[in-house]
Amino acid sequence: MRGRSRRILAAALIGALWIAVGLAVRPIQQSCDPRLTRDVCLETIDAAQRRGLPTLHPLLLAAYAEPGPAANPDQFGHRATVMFDLAGPPGRVSVRLFFDAGAHWGGIPDRSAPELLAWTLAEGVVVAAAAGGLFWLVSRRR
Repeated sequence: MRGRSRRILAAALIGALWIAVGLAVRPIQQSCDPRLTRDVCLETIDAAQRRGLPTLHPLLLAAYAEPGPAANPDQFGHRATVMFDLAGPPGRVSVRLFFDAGAHWGGIPDRSAPELLAWTLAEGVVVAAAAGGLFWLVSRRR
């Protein structure tokens, strides 16, 4: 029983580690509309991560940024949209970035924080179950 509980604990830790890595890393692939310079592109993706995506989100696979209707520096309103491909949820998650007259940035995701949290936890459970299954297979071979 001791070995079994260790395998379960190890699998749970691997699932938790997967979630932590997903929260910490930048999108694996980053691309932008040709109208955005490379620096603006990276800053826009970073701003969408910090200002628009909920803190707990699944692993970011890719990000694509495109300018909004108020993309010029002298304009207020919808500056850009960043679309994220996430491990887990079907489809893309879009974050619309806004800049207001008070010089405040804001981002509005098209998915709710509870929905992305559920996908994040489900992803961790799936990884933990896969690790547990792998541990079980290895222990059966001995």
